[in-house]
Amino acid sequence: MNHRHCEECEEELRGRIDQRFCSDPCRNSWHNRSKREENQTLSRINARLRRNRKILLELSFSGQLKIAREYLLHQGFDFSYFTRLIQNEDGAEVRYCYELAYYEESDGYCVLIKEMSEP
Repeated sequence: MNHRHCEECEEELRGRIDQRFCSDPCRNSWHNRSKREENQTLSRINARLRRNRKILLELSFSGQLKIAREYLLHQGFDFSYFTRLIQNEDGAEVRYCYELAYYEESDGYCVLIKEMSEP
């Protein structure tokens, strides 16, 4: 007879023929480990997006709508992370960081857009 073993701890399985794990903790451990790398990547991306949003939110609360790109970089803003990209009627690329948006001008400044418009 062919013996089946738990995919996590290698303990011999008894029971249903399609059983893969000996217990709920083994099943949870196996699935958590298999998703760990993906979750770490998502956590890093979300951390950058949250930092970008926080910077934009603080600037919009202070009333600043036109900010130097260099200032944003100095604050830790990462221009390569955004949640949505659309083109406005003037042809400018508007980048969203969740509900906050901005676009870059050719003079090295970024303009914040206060309200999010649904596409």
